[in-house]
Amino acid sequence: MRTELKKYTFVIVSFFFAALVNAADLQSEICQPAPDGQSCNQTVCPDSNQQCIPTKIRVNYNGQSPTYTVLECECMNVQTDCHININPQFDVYATGTCPDPNYQCQLTETDNGNGTIDYECNCAPIRAELTLGDLLDEQASNPSPADGATDVNHAGVTLSWTAGSGALSHDVYFGTANPPVTIKGTYTAASCPTGTMVQGRLYYWRIDEKNAGGTTTGNIWNFRVEECYKSSGPSYSDWVNLGRPSCWCFQRYCRGDFDGAKAGVQFVGANDLNALITAYGKNLTWITQNPQYLCADFDHAKVGAQRVQANDLNTLISYYGKNATFVSVCPSSAVNFWTN
Repeated sequence: MRTELKKYTFVIVSFFFAALVNAADLQSEICQPAPDGQSCNQTVCPDSNQQCIPTKIRVNYNGQSPTYTVLECECMNVQTDCHININPQFDVYATGTCPDPNYQCQLTETDNGNGTIDYECNCAPIRAELTLGDLLDEQASNPSPADGATDVNHAGVTLSWTAGSGALSHDVYFGTANPPVTIKGTYTAASCPTGTMVQGRLYYWRIDEKNAGGTTTGNIWNFRVEECYKSSGPSYSDWVNLGRPSCWCFQRYCRGDFDGAKAGVQFVGANDLNALITAYGKNLTWITQNPQYLCADFDHAKVGAQRVQANDLNTLISYYGKNATFVSVCPSSAVNFWTN
């Protein structure tokens, strides 16, 4: 009898231990992206101080405004562990610390070449720094665009700087990650073209000066690219809240040009009329669910819950079927006309 009791006790204890192990495995397995791809599953992590948070995301810069998808998640302590953060302006940055004091939290940026960029947070060795005395007159200085500049041309600019004393070449780090980790190239001249940039994005750059004696790490500078609708415009906050529709920056949008296209000599034609008819009288909820029809709100005004109403119809009628001479370009005080 006593032997049988020992045997059953062993079986029960073994089953309980196996259940604990399986539960721990399940918890680690379900710390993964949520079905909507916008966050991680809110699971219970093995450590009560941890949360299931993103460690890798993909930002899509195609379309009217950026979107992001969570690719990987991990149970981590958000107060201390190295992880990714993203703010409402879609500036991605690394935060937290690494267990080894010789390492720092660093963001890795991978450009997929299709309008998307993958961001991943890792612990990387801290680069050896020179003393302040060693850095004097050796770091790159006088950046152009100036540090903190805004409304920088989205079509691209030439980065330039004053080379550090004795520098023979310059490693240029440039991108939307802070700190910038993508090396754009090594240049002998103190200048480098950016190429086309995404509207409204904050870009970071750094110049590391090099010669036979080694490398001097530069300061991190940043600038923000222009948006098609100027922040000084009367409806800027409304434009931002509506998702920054690019059609508001069409050259003849205020004349009823819904699609920014010209049919023959006509800027305002059947396509524009059909779109207005579809959106006419609809409430903001419908417009939000069908954002392309925000482009039929030619006067940027709302009557009650309606964004497309009589004023927009009258605008379109005034310019319908007219040639380019009659349909003049909209006032440019609020708009950077580079979307058409």
